[in-house]
Amino acid sequence: MGVRFYPEEGFGFTSECILDLAYADVVVRKTDFQNQEESGRIEGKGCLNTARLKEIYGKICDSEGYSPKLKHQIRTNFNKAGISRLPELPGRRNRR
Repeated sequence: MGVRFYPEEGFGFTSECILDLAYADVVVRKTDFQNQEESGRIEGKGCLNTARLKEIYGKICDSEGYSPKLKHQIRTNFNKAGISRLPELPGRRNRR
């Protein structure tokens, strides 16, 4: 399961790329990511718009490869980032 990006979409990709959503158990800590950026090993190129982020969220919700807890954490983080009106997940209605 993945999301395909093309250079002409304007998200900063210089070639066709696929975001692989199959491995939910691979977690990169924010500090590790920031360290990689600061060292020059990775470089930010662009930002995804809300519609694409919602598409990614939808695929994660439909996947059995993500635990309910992780799905709720992702939804909470998207809400904190200002991405609202995401579908409710079972088991935690009206909780924040």
